[in-house]
Amino acid sequence: MPNYIDVNPSILEWAFERATRSGKNPDSLFRKYHHFEDWLTGKRKPTWSQLEGFSQDTYTPFGFFYLDSPPDDELPIADFRTMDSAKITPSVNLIETVQVAQERQEWFHSYLLREGAEPLPFIGYAEETTPIRDVARYIDNLLDLPPISRRPHKADVFIRLLIQKLEMNGILVNANSIVDNSTKRLLDPEEFRGFSLSDNVAPLIFVNTADAHNAQIFTLMHELAHLLRGESGVSDSSSNFSPSREEERWANSVAAEVLVPANDIELLVTGDISIEKAKELARRYCISSTVVIHRAHDLHLITDSNHLELQKMIHSIQRVDRDNKREQSGHPTWYDIEFRRVGRTFASAVISDTYSGNTLFQDAYSLLGVKQSSTFDKMAEKLGMAI
Repeated sequence: MPNYIDVNPSILEWAFERATRSGKNPDSLFRKYHHFEDWLTGKRKPTWSQLEGFSQDTYTPFGFFYLDSPPDDELPIADFRTMDSAKITPSVNLIETVQVAQERQEWFHSYLLREGAEPLPFIGYAEETTPIRDVARYIDNLLDLPPISRRPHKADVFIRLLIQKLEMNGILVNANSIVDNSTKRLLDPEEFRGFSLSDNVAPLIFVNTADAHNAQIFTLMHELAHLLRGESGVSDSSSNFSPSREEERWANSVAAEVLVPANDIELLVTGDISIEKAKELARRYCISSTVVIHRAHDLHLITDSNHLELQKMIHSIQRVDRDNKREQSGHPTWYDIEFRRVGRTFASAVISDTYSGNTLFQDAYSLLGVKQSSTFDKMAEKLGMAI
């Protein structure tokens, strides 16, 4: 005899809505659970097995169905996308992505302390009043960035360089377009482009690789700026260069100065520019045309009317930039993608600690998001750590 479960209809409705908000097709859920409307009205009750399936399909922990009312969907870190008085309900995809990153950061923090790591001096180095150009120079020196004329002009090459520089300085970088390793759960760049997890031993930057490559470059520098202020939070995903939060405006300004130095663009822009000129400059700096437009306007190099005219083309430019993401140098292997997803530094640490006997293999598989020992061993081989 089926085991029927009493569930508050508001919980079922909440689970359905949060799943569709995270990209789940509502029609497919209705087709699979064709008695769902009856569950809501109380005409029918779900069986245990039906509720288990519904739990998995809506990304809802099974225990939530025993609650009296729906819990609040809240991010475990600050949300820099809105003012404190406003609120954006985060998708379950975003929430879980932050949680996975926090789990990795917590493990890495403990690992580094066991290894005798010292606090990183740049975490919390800056504050709101620190001059933007001073912070940009600090980042240039920290990452040992080449001058503009010698920086890579292919976005994916520049991204790899920046990630390498960040990890050399002790910053974990997770770059992913899905929830952990779930290929059916895509991250939406319109919801968020990245976030920072500040820690004086194991800071972490997450960048949403569903975004255009040029946008990812800006996100990496934007999140680094947050870390320099010791801030953890999800960043604004809009193309608005003057967001409502002071933290976001400051981080945007720092990233812009690092990537498009004022003393460089001022030599190239002496008046209103065309969209073709904006694209030319975007190629020079390896960032989006949108950033170039806003940067030139913020430095009073172009007029308000020119800025507004160019802004009208921003959406089409962004679509082109998003398409350019596919133009990569070569085709990355699964392992290349995996190492970007968790970070080479993190993967090396987990594998080393596991082979040393300090971390259980099952825990290591979970941290790296792999299921088979053969995949784990192959990752070790790729990193030159095979035993």
